[in-house]
Amino acid sequence: MSLLCIGFISCEDKADESTKQSELNNCSFDNPLTDLIWLKDLINLYEQDTLTSVAMNIYQCTYHNDKTGFLIEYCAGCPDAGITLTDCAGNGLCLEGGVASSTCGEYNIDWYNAVLIYQHNN
Repeated sequence: MSLLCIGFISCEDKADESTKQSELNNCSFDNPLTDLIWLKDLINLYEQDTLTSVAMNIYQCTYHNDKTGFLIEYCAGCPDAGITLTDCAGNGLCLEGGVASSTCGEYNIDWYNAVLIYQHNN
């Protein structure tokens, strides 16, 4: 599980702040998996790690009724992992479920219309 936290943090460190701010302000893309640099970097990092056999799912969702976000399940199927809501710039906003309980209530996530856009099974 340490990879998951390290991967998320390293993506934050690598991203250019002006690019991240532009992504957050615009939140426009044709394909988020290739157009959003932080998401592309996260997936590349996850797929290149040969030490983990943990599955990961990424869902595109809406929160606050009109904002595009991403639900990242870093350890899909792990009972205590939870799902992280991120904005278009890759900023972690809250964690739903897991040992930390829920911190996402105020974000009004549309769980029912979330779309699976990436799945990595090992």
